[in-house]
Amino acid sequence: MMRFSLLLGFLLVVSTRCWETEQLVNSVIAACPPSNFICPREEFGHFDGPKWVWDKDSIANSPEAIYFLRLRSWNLITLEEMKLAYCCRGGKCLLRCGIMPRVEINMIKSFPEDIMEVFELGIEEIDKHREFVEEYIRETEKNGAPKHVPAELEDFFDAIHKWQHTIRRAMIERQRTRALEAI
Repeated sequence: MMRFSLLLGFLLVVSTRCWETEQLVNSVIAACPPSNFICPREEFGHFDGPKWVWDKDSIANSPEAIYFLRLRSWNLITLEEMKLAYCCRGGKCLLRCGIMPRVEINMIKSFPEDIMEVFELGIEEIDKHREFVEEYIRETEKNGAPKHVPAELEDFFDAIHKWQHTIRRAMIERQRTRALEAI
């Protein structure tokens, strides 16, 4: 009888839900924000062209939900497991969500190399970021790069991207001039 009681108690503990379904749904939605270029996997969203919304019922009724609802606690590992289970993070499904890959040009990839030379070109839309960029470079040299790219730096990169052809032509011309001067 004692064994039966222990077994029954164990089964109750193992099968008991520790979280509410609404908490799971909200956690999944928070784990996969569109601002991080993530969207629902096909079975967990309603799609209308590039517009989409989460299918909360599909999340709540999924086999994965049983697992997550029975966990005693959620942590960063659980968050990654939720992303793997519910979120689209690459490939064709991102295209379905209207999220297109953006390939950074080499001037942005190699930042801060050549940036002072870019400022010397006198492009107003780029120059307006000079003070912030110089301060950002000083701070990152002292303290290391922050976890997130500041919005103003993103704006600067957007300006670099917009003016990339002008910048490249001017820099190639400068290299030619220097090469001729060296002869």
